[in-house]
Amino acid sequence: MKISAGRADAFVAAPPANVRAILIYGPDRGLVDERVRKLVVTVAGNPNDPFRVMEMTGADVASDPARLGDEAAAISMTGG
Repeated sequence: MKISAGRADAFVAAPPANVRAILIYGPDRGLVDERVRKLVVTVAGNPNDPFRVMEMTGADVASDPARLGDEAAAISMTGG
């Protein structure tokens, strides 16, 4: 599913329950970061919870591309 820029804020505020992974990108790095922070709070509550939130850099994905799929498919130890 592709979300248009005009619908992105509404999606971030209430993402569908059946979505397993989300890629947010765009030319405005500040806006991308803002939407990512809001989405993490919406989905995980605490953005610092190491059991529900993990961050990967482009270098992480480049060095081990399969890890992206592994992380997306991982089941949270604490549910949710």
